[in-house]
Amino acid sequence: MCDQKLFSKYILFILVFLSLEQVHGFEPTVKPVFAFRSFYMNTQQEGALIDSHAFAYGGQLGGILQINQNFSLKAVSYLSQRSNLLDQPTALDSQLNKPIRYETSLVDSLHPKQQELALLGEIFLAYQNPHLLVQIGRILPKSALVNPQDGRMLPTFVQGAFSQWQALPTFQLNGAIYDRIAPRNTGGFFEVGSSIGSYPQGVNALGKPNQNLDQLSAQALIIAGLDWQILKQLQYQAQFYQITGLQNTYFQEIQSHLPKDRFLISLGIMHLFQQGIASKDTWWISKNHQSQAISLYAGFRINPMKNFKINHQFRHTDTSDFLFEIAFTQILNQDAFLFPREWGIEPFYTFLRRERSEGIADLKAMMMAIGSSLFKKIQWRLAGAYLKTPSIQDFAINKYGLDDYIQSNIELRYQADDLLKNLSFDGLFVYKKALSEEITDAQRFNKLNLYQVNLVMNYRF
Repeated sequence: MCDQKLFSKYILFILVFLSLEQVHGFEPTVKPVFAFRSFYMNTQQEGALIDSHAFAYGGQLGGILQINQNFSLKAVSYLSQRSNLLDQPTALDSQLNKPIRYETSLVDSLHPKQQELALLGEIFLAYQNPHLLVQIGRILPKSALVNPQDGRMLPTFVQGAFSQWQALPTFQLNGAIYDRIAPRNTGGFFEVGSSIGSYPQGVNALGKPNQNLDQLSAQALIIAGLDWQILKQLQYQAQFYQITGLQNTYFQEIQSHLPKDRFLISLGIMHLFQQGIASKDTWWISKNHQSQAISLYAGFRINPMKNFKINHQFRHTDTSDFLFEIAFTQILNQDAFLFPREWGIEPFYTFLRRERSEGIADLKAMMMAIGSSLFKKIQWRLAGAYLKTPSIQDFAINKYGLDDYIQSNIELRYQADDLLKNLSFDGLFVYKKALSEEITDAQRFNKLNLYQVNLVMNYRF
């Protein structure tokens, strides 16, 4: 869990800095941070398998102390409470004697019986000028593979230092080093190595469940990246991730956005390469591990939103009058793509919420979506995906035993304006269907042949 001595050094550093600033006579200002969030989730499994539902509410409480023009301090606690009105988080399926997957982790992934969770998720000192941003402390991560995730009550947090330098108007460098990670809905900061495995890990190459796992030896997560606006219509980004003593991941992407009157055509290609750097094989990754993936994207929009980029955050809040997207992803037939799903959602263009491609090799995925925005307040998106996976008996490259399947998502978002401009509603409706008729109840439980409803309300005061 969190190293209290190390974290106390962060606090001491901040307090000393604030006292020095006061000596120089600065007049700080305080901006409160207060947000409310509620989340209803319901999963219906086909056949006699258990259905489940849960409701939770909570939010954020804290503030931002603006010390002077450049320095600020932010401290925000995140709170979550599960309601007893709809409460089945620890239920076991009577046939399989296995727990449910989604509702169990709505509040606390590690302690499903716990009704509430509170975490000082953000407390950091920031320095910012027009060219440089530096943050030290506990922060929300910002990268393609390590990101907050919005599919439960509390996001992912990291502890360490982050910097971003606008070297030129068209060229930006960023870097980070984190020594602790708080995976989504786990209630605490862990050493980098021990945070891997806080979510269920499927099976090993022999088909045996990965349970009671040894702690991995990784002291830090190091990230370095660049963003380059090569031309007005052409963008390039590259990121390097090192989980010290375990893995290197190289990610790069090119996006092109071609506007014409009211129309916008967007094209994207991304490539990901991974290699193991462990001195010996571990339960999570082998020392000779190598995996590779490529993802392609094409999109068309009418009256697009400003500064549109092809990533999950923009696509979720897209206010374009109309959109059409098509994407393809292939994970090559080498080792499985491995990256801790505890740390964030995947960057692949075919990603749909409520399923991952992590833990799989020899995967082919296709995704198609349409959507539009009504009065810039209501956005809807209908997306469908087809995923061709390796045999569910090939445990080494199909870690979670996913059969070939199709997935359909309906996403709805309402963003209020005027007096309620900080209010938003999100709806997510999911259907996942296995393509094999021979799949057993145990092979589809919590994964396929299910319907799910998610209703989320957010209000930031």
